[in-house]
Amino acid sequence: MASQLPPVLHSDPKPSLEKASPLTPTEQLALQKHEMALERAEIQHQQDVTLLKISLLRLQIQTTNHATLYAMSPHPSSASRSPWPTSHTSSARSTSSSSIRSTTLITPGDTSPTPDDEATHISLHHRKMTLDEATQEFARENTKLEQDWASLERDCADLKSRKAELEQKTEEIWHEMARLDAAEKEAETAIKERRAFLETKQKEAAELLRKRNLMNLRVAAEKVAVDLLIVVPGVSLGITVLAMELALGWRMLTWGVAVVSR
Repeated sequence: MASQLPPVLHSDPKPSLEKASPLTPTEQLALQKHEMALERAEIQHQQDVTLLKISLLRLQIQTTNHATLYAMSPHPSSASRSPWPTSHTSSARSTSSSSIRSTTLITPGDTSPTPDDEATHISLHHRKMTLDEATQEFARENTKLEQDWASLERDCADLKSRKAELEQKTEEIWHEMARLDAAEKEAETAIKERRAFLETKQKEAAELLRKRNLMNLRVAAEKVAVDLLIVVPGVSLGITVLAMELALGWRMLTWGVAVVSR
């Protein structure tokens, strides 16, 4: 049986330069499931066609059987009817009607064959030859139909086997998809837990950074205060010494001027 060819897909003369993103395992399994569903539908169609052909072969066999039985059954013919009455016909006619007298029986011993008998013999011979030829033709046709029937039954068994394999593969894909779904859910749960843990750590790190900045500000303020406590007295002392030196210099200057003016 000729398998159905898939339709030819015309490719784009200017393919896109962008590469398609890789499929996830779930998408790959879904695509494989779709392809297997299409293949299963094709197998179902082939199986239906095979069953239809088997039914057609059965009908042909029945028709051939009826035709052969009809050909083998005896049929009255105009050539085989003899105009001379036999004992059966003469007795029947004598009992049915009193106007017809009894006829004499014609036997092969005392009479010669008539042209009607020869025509009847030839007609029977031709019918026998035709029946033999029809029987041989029927035998050949029956053998051919049986071979075709066996071939169709093998094809049907093959299709059933392929259908069983596809169903088994479908079950395996369903189990694989269920396992992948469970693994995906576990991975999503682990990712959520990891994300929550990272968010908690980020909050803790931000809090520690804030505390560190506050501590640095406090240390800087304390350092500035210490510097002020050290620098301000020194500056005050320097200003005092400078003022004293200026006052002393002024007095010495006034004293010197007074001495010179005397």
